[in-house]
Amino acid sequence: MFFSVLAAFALLAIKMDFLDSLNLDFNGFLAAESYPLGEEVAEVILSSHKAGHNGDEGLASGDVIQILKDIAKEQPRTIILALGTPELRGSDQDLARFVRESEQIPNLFYYSRWGEPSHRALNNTEPFSNFGRQVGSKYAIDTKLGGKDNKSRRLVLSMNGVDYDDELVGLAKVLNLPLPPLEQMPGTFKLFNSIQVYMRLYSEQSVASLAVDPPHFESLKGKIVFVGTRDAHSSLLGIHPFSRFDFFADQNTDHYFSEPSYLATVYGNLKTLSYVKSAGATTNQLWLVGILYVQLLLLWFFSKRPIRYLAFSFGALVLTWSFGLMVFTFLGVLVDFSRAALGTMVIQYLGIPVLFLRFLRRADRAKLEQDRLNEQQKIKNKFVLQSARADASLKIAAKISHDIRNPLMALQMATKFIKGQVSEDLESLLRESTLRLQGIADSTLNSYKEVSSAERTNLAESIQELIVTFQHLYPACLFETDIDADLKCLMPKYSLQRCLSNLMTNAIEAPPVFGRIRRVMLSGKADADSVTMEVRDNGPGISSEILGRLFQERATYGKRSGTGLGLFQVKEELDIYGGVITVSSSEEGAVFRIVLPLRSRRVPFLLSKYVLVFEEDGDLRRYLETPETSDIIFTYCQSLKEAETQAERIKMNPHDWTVLIDLSLNSDNETGLDLLEKIDKIKGVKTVLLTSLSTFPEMKALLDQYRVSCFSKSQLPYLIFSLRK
Repeated sequence: MFFSVLAAFALLAIKMDFLDSLNLDFNGFLAAESYPLGEEVAEVILSSHKAGHNGDEGLASGDVIQILKDIAKEQPRTIILALGTPELRGSDQDLARFVRESEQIPNLFYYSRWGEPSHRALNNTEPFSNFGRQVGSKYAIDTKLGGKDNKSRRLVLSMNGVDYDDELVGLAKVLNLPLPPLEQMPGTFKLFNSIQVYMRLYSEQSVASLAVDPPHFESLKGKIVFVGTRDAHSSLLGIHPFSRFDFFADQNTDHYFSEPSYLATVYGNLKTLSYVKSAGATTNQLWLVGILYVQLLLLWFFSKRPIRYLAFSFGALVLTWSFGLMVFTFLGVLVDFSRAALGTMVIQYLGIPVLFLRFLRRADRAKLEQDRLNEQQKIKNKFVLQSARADASLKIAAKISHDIRNPLMALQMATKFIKGQVSEDLESLLRESTLRLQGIADSTLNSYKEVSSAERTNLAESIQELIVTFQHLYPACLFETDIDADLKCLMPKYSLQRCLSNLMTNAIEAPPVFGRIRRVMLSGKADADSVTMEVRDNGPGISSEILGRLFQERATYGKRSGTGLGLFQVKEELDIYGGVITVSSSEEGAVFRIVLPLRSRRVPFLLSKYVLVFEEDGDLRRYLETPETSDIIFTYCQSLKEAETQAERIKMNPHDWTVLIDLSLNSDNETGLDLLEKIDKIKGVKTVLLTSLSTFPEMKALLDQYRVSCFSKSQLPYLIFSLRK
């Protein structure tokens, strides 16, 4: 009990304006009832008489005064006109006539809401301020809600905390509302010097709203009639009355909370005294103490049954809210549910972990089941790996078949011309094309099977070889170059030629432009850190729809036989060597720009004091054992059995170990995943996979599952291994 009292005091000291307001609105929304004074009050909405788009040009003053006269003929008790001055349309003479004729309606009053901008309020704008019968009221906006309180629930009863506000007294007198002594008003709350109440909101459209076209005012005799508008240009408080926290935030103007609806709400609250009563501090304290005490009793009673505690705890919270809603519905009293919910969640947050520690004893029984599931997952992972290998093999085959199309075409043409005579040009063409074909195949296969190395290539010589071949293949095309003879880049020759060949082929096979001779321009320049190459054509350019996905797989443009592989492969090839490719396009043609590093950029990679290397071919040793790694002790394993034996040593001090695992083995029955299964159970060890399959979705899922990093063997020349301090 002592803890409950202490917690209640602590919760009451917490500011929770947003949740308190949400609790008020949600209760008001669920407990909303029909308007209780429908026989005394009616609304007349003039929005249908507005001119312009959505009524933005307002009401003709002559139409409004005629409607007011028609209403007055039915002898209502009082007529309250609640309009903003921009809503009345007419010349100065028309508006002055409107005021004069209003004076002739004895029970007509102009209403201006306190806080309305002066240019919109009738009591502050000529000539309406000259009208002798003016009424108003004050409301308050909760600024702590950060703009959410755009239509206030709070009505100001007194500004000085002693007497009723003068404007409220004037409005009550006009409406014939007897106000009890201020000190006898129950459930009020003080804010600075003022005394305020929260108004109860009624269900929408529960006040009679009469049509004015054609007029049907026969039922207005003896009633209080509020006249105004309900549309996007009205002098209104906002949209649907329950939309402050997006309850029914309907943009339909039929649901707007109009000024007449607001006045009817004020009248209903003061006439019946059914406004929301704020519970006192003592009441809220006792309420919180009771709720927290029940929650602590449930925690103690179900200490051995945490699942049941959760169910009963949340059930008690639901009952608490339901009871608060009943009190609000039948007594109009708002009790503090926000802090009750917060206190309950704190007890649950602290209590539930303690209760669930008892379930740890069942871990032994669950272990056997988990081992069985792990074995199933292991089999699944092997299938995933085999699938990824097959997919990679298919991509390599597609890449080779795509890249050798141009050299093969050259050989085919040369074969046709060789019959009967063999010139030096044709011999050169056959020789160069054959060498390129062999280089492409070797380079492609080596990039998959072996470690690539950094190689400097003379750019001018490589491009000149390509141009010799392309001039024979496309004699109608002009080729131009602007490259320094000594310019070199950090990329193997045949890889570079493969990329440029794809770009040149795309430039030549682009749709022709009438009147232009096909031209392909190649240029290259170097700066302090990089080499920039451009392949420029004078074709029609590339559409903006294609540009955004041009380097994606199977994206093609303007080519009948395009496969969508060429540019995708160019980007992948450049990624390996740190290159970047971009494209720009205009009516003058397309420009592909390649930027390659001028020198090797090696990336640091930190290793632990002890490193276990699991691979079969020994490629890693020459990259790992360098002067920078002289303080690191390497252990190499070529079989899964050896690696599993070393894994037992790792368990003794896992934070001192890094494990490098080659995912691909020559064995059909074993993969690096088998060792990864063992290592994954050792907490604290750093694990790195060596695989070229990391781009496949299935492999990415496996890497995420085991929370390991990876790199491919092609990246080894660009890594600097050193000891992690």
